[in-house]
Amino acid sequence: MTTEITKDYNGYPDVPGITPENFELGEGGISLNQYNKAQEELKNYAEKQQATFLGYQTNQNIDYSIYAPYLKCLFNNIGDPFTSGNFTMNTKFMERMVLDYFARLWHAETPHVDIDPENPQTNESYWGYVVSMGSSESNVFGLWNARDYLAGRELLVDDDAAKEAKLASEQNPGVLYSAKPRVIVSDPVAPEDNPNYYTPIAFYSQDTHYSVVKSMRALNIKTFYEEAMNNHYVCPLKWPDDYPEGYPEPLPGFYPKEVPSNPDGTICITSLVKLVASFVEMGYPVIISLNYGTTFKGAYDDVESIVNELNAHELLKKAEIDDDPVTGTKRKRNNFWIHVDGALSASYAPYLINGEKASWKLPNFDFAIPEVCSVLMSGHKFPGAPWPCGVFMTRTKYQLEPPANPHYLGSPDSTFAGSRNGFSAMILWDYIAKNSKTDLTEKATKAERMAAYLEQQLRKVQEQPQMPDDIWVERTPNSITVHFKKMADDLVFKYSLSSEIVYVNGEQREYNHIFCMDHVDEALIDQLIADVLAHPNPFPEQHLNDVTE
Repeated sequence: MTTEITKDYNGYPDVPGITPENFELGEGGISLNQYNKAQEELKNYAEKQQATFLGYQTNQNIDYSIYAPYLKCLFNNIGDPFTSGNFTMNTKFMERMVLDYFARLWHAETPHVDIDPENPQTNESYWGYVVSMGSSESNVFGLWNARDYLAGRELLVDDDAAKEAKLASEQNPGVLYSAKPRVIVSDPVAPEDNPNYYTPIAFYSQDTHYSVVKSMRALNIKTFYEEAMNNHYVCPLKWPDDYPEGYPEPLPGFYPKEVPSNPDGTICITSLVKLVASFVEMGYPVIISLNYGTTFKGAYDDVESIVNELNAHELLKKAEIDDDPVTGTKRKRNNFWIHVDGALSASYAPYLINGEKASWKLPNFDFAIPEVCSVLMSGHKFPGAPWPCGVFMTRTKYQLEPPANPHYLGSPDSTFAGSRNGFSAMILWDYIAKNSKTDLTEKATKAERMAAYLEQQLRKVQEQPQMPDDIWVERTPNSITVHFKKMADDLVFKYSLSSEIVYVNGEQREYNHIFCMDHVDEALIDQLIADVLAHPNPFPEQHLNDVTE
C-alpha cells in the first residue's frame, strides 16, 4: 500500500527562498531534477542567512572544510575520554589535548589523574569531556553531579548478577547469559537531628539560561522557592534593603521565585547570600548556579566576590557523610556545589581578565577559586563550530561515579550521552591549534569594540527625526551584546534577531539583541543600520497582551 502524500503546506511556517515541494520526500526517493533544485535552494538559503547573521551567540566565521574527507567516517568518542576503549574509531587522543588546554585556561590542575583513595592529593586534578549537545548537556550533567554528590549517593555493584548468570547458564545449556554486573544507587538515611542533611536546594538568578531550570526539573532538584512554599518558610529578605534597585515590593514574607537580578543582569549578591544562609542554617546543602555571560544581557556574575561573601558568613563549610551504612566509614564532603554556566564567556574571558589589550575588566570565575566545582563552555558560540558542542569540567574529587562499566566498550560510561560525536573534539582541537593566545585575545577585544560600535550607531539612529522617541538602546557594561526595541519582522528574519519580552517601568516590551561574535564587523553593522534607516517602519508600535490584575 502506497501512502498518499499531501501537498497542503499551509500549516507549516513560510521560509523565504525555500520551496517545500522541492524538499518533499516520497517512498521512491526523489528525481535528480528535484534533488538538484533542493540542493541549490539550500545552498542559497544558507549563504544568504549566514551573511547577515547577528542575533544569536554563535560564530559564523568558520571553515572546517579540511575535515570534509572524514565525513566518510563515523568517529564515536563513547565512554570516558581518558580511556581509549574498544571502539577505535574515535578522536579521544584529540579530546584529551582539548581538555588539557581548557584545564590550563581555567586554572585546573593538570594532567587528569584518576581518583586514588591512597593518594588524596591526586584528586585535586580535573576531569571533563567534550559534550555533543552543547551547554544544555553540560548543565544537565553538572547539576546531576551536584545533586548526587550533595545527596550522598553511592553507586553499589550488584555482585549477584554474575552468580545469577552462571546459574541460569547451567540450567539452560547453550544459552548465552551476560555476566555484566549491575549497579544500584544507595541513598543514605538523614540523621535524626537534621532531616534536611541530604536534600540539596538549588539557587539561580532571574537571568539564568532556561536549560538550567529545565535540568533541575528533569533531575527533580528542589529549588529554594519550591522547598520554601512546601514547608511554609518565611522569606529572610527585607524589602528594599535586601533586593536590587527597582525590585517591586513583595507580599510580606513571600519568597521570590528566583534569586533577584540587578538591572545589568548580574545576580544580586545580597539577596543570594541571605537566601543561602536561611537554608544552610536549616541543614540543607546548596547548589548555586552562576552565570558568566547571560543569554539576554551578556552579564558576568562576580563568582569570586560571591564566594568571598559566602565565606565571610561561614556558609561554605564541610560536613561528614556516611559512605557505608554498614561499616560506618566517613569522608569529608562540601555542603555546597558552585556551578558556573560559562556557555558564552568562559571561552574568551580568560584572555581578557589579565589581558594587556583589554579595555575592560572581567571578574574571575574558574578553578582558581577553590570553591568552584564545575565550569562549562559552548564550542559553537564564541569559538565557532558547525554543530552544537562544548566542554564540561569538574575536579576529579567531585567526579560522578560512572553508572556503568560495560565490558564491550572497554571504557567506563562516565559521560551523559553515551555515544559522543568525535568530530566535536576534532573541531575544537583545530580551533585551538590555529589560534595563539595573542590571536584569541584580539578576537575577544574585537568583539567588545564591535559591541561598542553597534551601541554608538544605534544611538545615532535614535536621534533621527523619523524614528520613535526611544528605541531602548542598552548595553550591559563590558558585554558583547546590545539590546534594543524589536525591529520589523523582515529585518528580524534577514538578520536572525532573537527576541525577548521584558517589563520596564511596569510596561511590557519586546526587545531584540545582537551578539557581536567573531564574524561581526563594522561592514555588517553598517549594513544593518542602512537597512533600518531605509525601512518605512523599522521599529513598529508594540501591542502586547499584558497580564491581568
